[in-house]
Amino acid sequence: MMTERGVLVDHATVHRWSIRILPVLAAVLHRHKPPVGMSWRMNETYIKAGGQWKYLYRAVDRTGATIDFLLRAHRGLAAARRFFERAIELHGVPETITSDKSGADKAAIEGMRADSGANIGLRWSKYLDDIVEQYHQAIKKIAQPMMGFKSFRCASILLAGIETMHRIRNEQLDRPEAHASTAASQFHLLAVQASADHRIREASCRYGERAERPNPGMTDERSRPSKRVAPPLSPNIEHPSLCSKA
Repeated sequence: MMTERGVLVDHATVHRWSIRILPVLAAVLHRHKPPVGMSWRMNETYIKAGGQWKYLYRAVDRTGATIDFLLRAHRGLAAARRFFERAIELHGVPETITSDKSGADKAAIEGMRADSGANIGLRWSKYLDDIVEQYHQAIKKIAQPMMGFKSFRCASILLAGIETMHRIRNEQLDRPEAHASTAASQFHLLAVQASADHRIREASCRYGERAERPNPGMTDERSRPSKRVAPPLSPNIEHPSLCSKA
């Protein structure tokens, strides 16, 4: 995009921009994601971050729509349960979950059944999980030229950005103006919404801290004027210390 506009940008600068903006775009996409089906397919794969193998959990419904994904440092019962709990928080309790005979997945689902009483069906099928594996391969194909991720944090953020674009290309954005539009146009819609959300947060921070600012003419005991009384701020002038810089 920058090259087309004649702007030369170093790859490190693009990386810093990505780390800053991708979590915001992913959060906006979550709010505009269409409903998913009640039959889930779940699987995990390996991703190298910081020179070590990490584990990327993913679930899709029977149509291939992404339900959720989660990068974890370790594989096991705790990681599987955390993934299922987060997916259920976002989309509700599914009717069935299909996995590939993973003992950790089975223990996590049985534990949730016992704790919450949720009636979740459990099926084992390698064939039905092929659709999840196809998504894994698509994400790895994009991540492979990056030659691995330098840290777990960067891997989590950049994978969220890759997932965001993958969902856009697969028309998983539930906005009327997104239909019959290009992936670039849909990305632009997300960026505009993310910018609006950022301005709202900045305004909330600015006015919230200004409202909580103590009276400069009173001490902490609020019993007598302080020795040095600062002049009040003009309502039309923004004080630089009210909010940290973006």
